[in-house]
Amino acid sequence: MKPYQETRAIVNCCHNIVKKNLKLKNKQLQKLRPLRTQIKILSDPKISISNKNKFLNQKDNKLFLTTLLSAILPILIQQINV
Repeated sequence: MKPYQETRAIVNCCHNIVKKNLKLKNKQLQKLRPLRTQIKILSDPKISISNKNKFLNQKDNKLFLTTLLSAILPILIQQINV
């Protein structure tokens, strides 16, 4: 996968969280609540994909990715198995 494809995948996950297309449990929502501003930034269509890529590649955002994926991956795996 190319870096921009990975960024687009993460942006799509954030967009689906903001638009409530994913059915998140309360426990998952509580995990994501501290990441609210980052999720909104990544889901904003006015911000270019290159700026979002730079945002994701900052050192501070490694914890953001870990937390985001730990909340989202179980839902994605469940959707694939259906």
